[in-house]
Amino acid sequence: MKSLLPHRLLALSLAAALSVSACGAPSDDPASTPAPQRHTIADREVLIDVPSHPSPEALIISFHGYGLDAEDNRQRNQLVRTGAVVAYPQGEQAAAGQAWSTAPYASTTVAEDAAFVDEIIAEVEAEHAIEDVYLVGFSNGAGFAAEYACANPDRISGVATFSGVYYPAERSECNAPIPQLTVHGGADTTISIDGGQRHGETYLPARVLVEQAAERNGCAGETRETEEFRVHRTIDYQKCVVPLRFVEVTGGMHYWPGAADDPNPHVPEGFGTELVADFFGLSG
Repeated sequence: MKSLLPHRLLALSLAAALSVSACGAPSDDPASTPAPQRHTIADREVLIDVPSHPSPEALIISFHGYGLDAEDNRQRNQLVRTGAVVAYPQGEQAAAGQAWSTAPYASTTVAEDAAFVDEIIAEVEAEHAIEDVYLVGFSNGAGFAAEYACANPDRISGVATFSGVYYPAERSECNAPIPQLTVHGGADTTISIDGGQRHGETYLPARVLVEQAAERNGCAGETRETEEFRVHRTIDYQKCVVPLRFVEVTGGMHYWPGAADDPNPHVPEGFGTELVADFFGLSG
């Protein structure tokens, strides 16, 4: 696993660092990106984007939220702009749409979804020179991404979770450090940043997930905080074995930050995608 230290810290205002037109920001124009490849892996559909100028050593696997699908996810986060090969797998049908395990409504087990991810990694590695595998998840997909990374630190180089719902009953016990970016909207009423109940079960506050990661990552307890008015408050944990970052999107709701359908007027276009690129050290 390639180390993320030192990764790019937010020493300058994120207004400049996270602008999609800034130097080093994701550069692939989605309009010029070829249509995704459609694969069937373990009897499920996977969309795979290969950018026009790929970073062949990087693979991102991106998991959609409950009731969404692979194409929705791809259109919203446009992670191909990071320069990585990006796989968008499809969750299995549950009561109200496709879902991932770790949630009470899922129709699959953690073991079944994990085996699916194993096959995705194997197939992409057979076609591309992959050195690092990163996971990104939204909502229900964030919960599964966190679980898989937690259980497979030897396979995963980093995980980024957005608006995640983390059901503790479905969380594995794990102790190995792994780079983690956790992003949550401060005004999310679907999955509260402060935790709550959903589908009859309690889910963790985002800060609890981060504190658990701080212990695993050997962080010393010191933090460095940066803020941009009306956009974000970012906490970087210090003296960790591997990086840990927590971003609260100011006024953010249950949307991918900066996606076309995000109603937050203060968040720059592509904000969430650039957060991923910055934390994983990808530049498009």
